[in-house]
Amino acid sequence: MLSAWTRRGLCGTAVLLFGAGAVTAFVTDNGVGSAALTTAGLAALLLAAIGNHIESFEAAGVKLGVRRFVVAQEALAQEADRTGRKAEAAQLRRQTSEVLDLVRSVSRSYDDLRSTMPAGWERTQRFEEIVREAKAAPALTADVLDEQFSRGTEGDRIFVLGNLQGHPEIVDVSIIDRALTSPRSAFEQYHALMALEAVVDRLTSPEKARFRRKIDRLLGAPLWKPSSDRRKLGAQLVELLAEPETAS
Repeated sequence: MLSAWTRRGLCGTAVLLFGAGAVTAFVTDNGVGSAALTTAGLAALLLAAIGNHIESFEAAGVKLGVRRFVVAQEALAQEADRTGRKAEAAQLRRQTSEVLDLVRSVSRSYDDLRSTMPAGWERTQRFEEIVREAKAAPALTADVLDEQFSRGTEGDRIFVLGNLQGHPEIVDVSIIDRALTSPRSAFEQYHALMALEAVVDRLTSPEKARFRRKIDRLLGAPLWKPSSDRRKLGAQLVELLAEPETAS
């Protein structure tokens, strides 16, 4: 929680940055520098205004990466307001609210189900519903997803893999690689395969070759039973990752 003194300090910082931005705009031609100072001032002011609110989300499992997303989104919304783009500003704020609600909801739902519901088909179906929510959530940036995956709970990691599936343009092969190599559950590893399938057409040739070798090794592991969904999907991916032979 941000103390009163911290909030006052942030407000003071915001005022100084706004002032510096204004001076830069009026006495120099450095428009980029002015915009950067103004945006920094907006971020400081936002943290002063809603810092405690964001802290409450962090306590619920939403890490610093998402906090940075919130601050950046609000800075963009403030800029849209300033230039008369009211609809865009409203859309940015709606998106921020949706992301915070969904990240918290998805992560908590998964963690709660995993700790209270016995393993079985019904629990897996509930997990799949949670992944669908993550896929439908607005796309987070690659650095935010990486931090959420690295530092978060099992629910956070499932949210990240679902978000990657819903937004294959992000193409974060590092997250997929880690989830395949060191998963916290079979369900997580399965959805790492699903995320890989979503981005397979966007991979470079070396990335395809590397993932193909990795999945080949996993297919030989005893944990992947012949009837398992991971084995079936893995076998399909080996074919998808194969580079077409060139005519000699």
